[in-house]
Amino acid sequence: MNKWKKVGLTALSASLVSASAYAGELAVTGGASITFHSDQDSTGNPYTMGNTISFDGSGDLDNGMTVAYHWAMNNGSMTSESVALGLGDGGTLTFGTGFSGGTRLYDSMIPTAKEEAWDDLSGEANNHSAIGTANAFTYAGSFAGLDVTGHYQKNSSGAASSNDASIGASYTFNDLTVGYAVGEDGNTMDETAVYAKYVIGGATLAWSQFGVDVTSSTNDREVTQYGASFAVNENMSVSYGKSVVDFDNSTTDQEATGASISYTMGSITVAAAANDETGTGGTAGSEDSMVEVTASFAF
Repeated sequence: MNKWKKVGLTALSASLVSASAYAGELAVTGGASITFHSDQDSTGNPYTMGNTISFDGSGDLDNGMTVAYHWAMNNGSMTSESVALGLGDGGTLTFGTGFSGGTRLYDSMIPTAKEEAWDDLSGEANNHSAIGTANAFTYAGSFAGLDVTGHYQKNSSGAASSNDASIGASYTFNDLTVGYAVGEDGNTMDETAVYAKYVIGGATLAWSQFGVDVTSSTNDREVTQYGASFAVNENMSVSYGKSVVDFDNSTTDQEATGASISYTMGSITVAAAANDETGTGGTAGSEDSMVEVTASFAF
């Protein structure tokens, strides 16, 4: 009986060791920030504090594939979460919230040291895709230098016939990258996105165009953006960008310009941005502006 007890205990011990070998671990990263933000309509305290925390883990599957988990929180609210299945040479399939592909990924490819020219302005939503990212599937793969991306969200507006779907591809040749994507935002809007980006020395130059065709409506719009960033040294970067939104139902364009600068010292980054906008929403005489400075600390 004692021998069988020993055998049983040995088997139990081996099974526990085997189980612990398969137990996954989550890497935790985070950051904190202090931001000064002012715009022409603000009257409250311009200073705010931000915080982020992320949990990431990964593992290998027996069939040669991999699986990775991600969960992130910003200022107490979940901002992104996903489960990603690595298909080896076949790319990566991701399901979750806060990730995008296709036109949603390519709608604004302008380099910036801190913020896009339209960020935090009244007409911000007119500059980018409205394709949903909650509980959506995304795909990314690279084949002989061609990067392929896709995005799909079922019943995006709560209706069974309304799905968000998009697919795109980009190709890099030497220092030039070009990309194109098409998509459908539900059953009412068609989207297209095209961009080109060129790297020369420490400078990156980019141009992009994003269009929305609204079915049975004159609310179409076309967004043209261009800009450049420059790495002054390994610590400092500066950028400038412009965005022009051409509305089909208005003779007034929405125009935004912005400049950014950032400086990194170890785990500390100080960045500033100043953006201005005229013709908000295609309305003549409507304007907005903002100035923002952030000191962020990574840990």
